[in-house]
Amino acid sequence: MRKFFKQTMILAAMFLTAATAIAQSGGFSYQAVVRDSEGALVADANVGLRVTLTDETGAQLMYCETHTTTTNGYGVLSVTVGEGTPLNNMSMASVDWSSGNVWMRVELDTKGGTNYTDMGRTKLQSVPYAYYAANGGQPGPQGPKGDKGDKGEQGIQGPQGLQGEKGEQGGVGPQGPKGDKGDKGDAGVGLTNRGAWALDSTYSTGDYVFAPGRRDSTFNTMWIAKNDNITGATAPRNDAGNWVEFEAPAGAAGNGIANVAQDSTGALTFTMTNGQKYTYNLKGEKGDKGEPGRDGMQVSGSKGQTLVHNGTTWVATDEISVKKLDVKPGSAANDSIDEPLFAVKDRNGNLVFAVYPEGVRVYVDESAKARRSGFVVTGRDATKNGDSNDYFAVNQEGTRVFVDDTASSKARRSGFVVTGRDATKGGESNDYFTINGEGTQVFVDEGDGKARRSGFGRRHK
Repeated sequence: MRKFFKQTMILAAMFLTAATAIAQSGGFSYQAVVRDSEGALVADANVGLRVTLTDETGAQLMYCETHTTTTNGYGVLSVTVGEGTPLNNMSMASVDWSSGNVWMRVELDTKGGTNYTDMGRTKLQSVPYAYYAANGGQPGPQGPKGDKGDKGEQGIQGPQGLQGEKGEQGGVGPQGPKGDKGDKGDAGVGLTNRGAWALDSTYSTGDYVFAPGRRDSTFNTMWIAKNDNITGATAPRNDAGNWVEFEAPAGAAGNGIANVAQDSTGALTFTMTNGQKYTYNLKGEKGDKGEPGRDGMQVSGSKGQTLVHNGTTWVATDEISVKKLDVKPGSAANDSIDEPLFAVKDRNGNLVFAVYPEGVRVYVDESAKARRSGFVVTGRDATKNGDSNDYFAVNQEGTRVFVDDTASSKARRSGFVVTGRDATKGGESNDYFTINGEGTQVFVDEGDGKARRSGFGRRHK
């Protein structure tokens, strides 16, 4: 047997509306909607509930249990009275339902604890008395139908239901009938381009011309005639009664770069015309450290020495040995012919031997020992450390040329020869001075007057 009952319990900070209670074999269901003092739902919250069954006076305690439960999204709590935690091991079976005088007190803690607030009592009607029949009681005969009760008060509005799924898009309806043709509109007023404004012309409404603007007379703007029979006696910019200047609305102010500054780190700061500033660091990130370079030559030596390769490794030495020495003049047109291309100096910095662009000079120190002073051309045989012979010697004692008389067949290349050639590379050569087995010959160029540095000369110093 089932029966629904409703009860309203009021608390200072909330409303609790009891819903249905349904008789079951071990208890009965209890539901309630929890609202706060403003009528808003207390949804998805933990609450503590204590249910107590007493007699009408409340003096006789029949049964008491507690529940900890959670309201759903609509603020509804649901418990089964008889399945909670009983007080002092009490049992629903001990309740005397046969008396028909059982009242239920509900206490609630909205924080989910045990600090309960009493929300009143209500008398249980016929539903729970099924326990009486379950314990062996016999129901009496059905009584007569009672009078219809008075209409109850309007219940509290239930929670908003869930929104249903969106339906499918409906089909396109049939096209409606064609409407009646509307009335003809008034004739519009067009504009006629009359070109540049002229003094000797007459203009009518709707004509437009191009003439100096009102704000800046150096630029032409568009002017539209407002009246008929306007003569060109007055310029449009001075005739506001007959002309209107066409002006487009001004655009928004632009935002450009007003200033650019760079700090010591390389960062650029752009200051805009609206006052905003933007800073960018254009310097890239530091790259990875490169691999170490190869070790340089570790050669010991003293100041003034030169590095040479001995065929195996590099060594420091005071001697210079070359297979071929090629001395060339510079390419500048103003190079002096008095500046030597190649010079050998003594320890005091005095010239001993010098090669000029147009000749060779030997400087002899007359105070030095004759054997090692001046200029000497020496020959030796083909064996290493073989005997040597002087072929040509210039010193304070004079100039001596030693000629091998047995080399007469090779006189062209034996002895001592001073040869000149023209300025072109690979040009013809001429002998200026020769000493050999055939005699001594001197050839003088009389053409350009540069005898001072041409041919062969000996000078004391």
